[in-house]
Amino acid sequence: DANLLAPDRPTPEVIWSDPVGIGPITLPPIYAYPGRRALAELYVSDGSRVHALDANTGAVIWTHDFEAEIKGLAVNEDYVFIVGDIQMRMVGREQNDRRWQVAVTGGLVGGPLVTDRILLLVTQSGGVFLFNITDGGTLGTISIPSSPGVTNGAAVSGLRIFAASGNSVYAFQGNP
Repeated sequence: DANLLAPDRPTPEVIWSDPVGIGPITLPPIYAYPGRRALAELYVSDGSRVHALDANTGAVIWTHDFEAEIKGLAVNEDYVFIVGDIQMRMVGREQNDRRWQVAVTGGLVGGPLVTDRILLLVTQSGGVFLFNITDGGTLGTISIPSSPGVTNGAAVSGLRIFAASGNSVYAFQGNP
């Protein structure tokens, strides 16, 4: 039994099934089109590694060892962002080359959100962090009350960030 299957649409025919034994899959895979090294790519976490796959064939493009449990993944046009409990790393989609790594604290909630220049993280302890993807530097930090605990990731609309804690939703506006 494969852990990862690629069914065809609209029929239930399986195009490929986990050709290299990746698994178990620990986060929702991320589909990226267009790909950097294949027509379309699939980024999959199996705990402490990220695998870049050709989405059409299942062939492995590269594998990146994060060396810790992966809590979140995000992909933009050029990079893959890997977040764990104490660190975040940016690697190139094309060559799997580590660009930077920074410390993070507080336990990731939801997935990271990324644009072509900013990455946003929300933590269980109520931290909302904006990072510059060029170098991993912090652009801004916002705190929200964390009692009884932040349990959901953030939502973004234009220049507004929405984060929830308990029965309250907090809205922030600005341009870092």
